[in-house]
Formats: sequence, C-alpha cells, structure tokens
Amino acid sequence: MPANTSTASHGTTLVIGAGGKTGRRVVQRLSADGLPVRPASRSAATRFDWNDPATWGPALDGAAAAYHL
Repeated sequence: MPANTSTASHGTTLVIGAGGKTGRRVVQRLSADGLPVRPASRSAATRFDWNDPATWGPALDGAAAAYHL
C-alpha cells in the first residue's frame, strides 16, 4: 500500500478475521497508513460470524471495502 494514500479518498475497510495472523497484519497496516479500518471477527467489537447471518449486515454497514482470507 502506498504510504501517501489519502484518507479522504477511501472509505472504511472491513477486515473479516481481524484476530488471525493475516487479518491482524492487514488491520495494522491500514491503521498505520491512516486509513479507516473496522476489524471484525467472532469475538471483536464488530462481530462477524460466517455461521450467523445476523452478524453480516451490521458488520458490512457503511463499509466501502471488505478483506477476508
């Protein structure tokens, strides 16, 4: 990711699996670049569980992009 990316041109990125090895690194990198990020997992403040469709809408609400592995 370019270090000179402007936060004004990017919406929030939802990172599904943010507690995992890769997801944690993606959250750290987006945050370090000053980009808005919403970490999500089964146990995060933003809850997302593939087996619970009721968690999908609230997690995705307002997100411009999503990352999952």
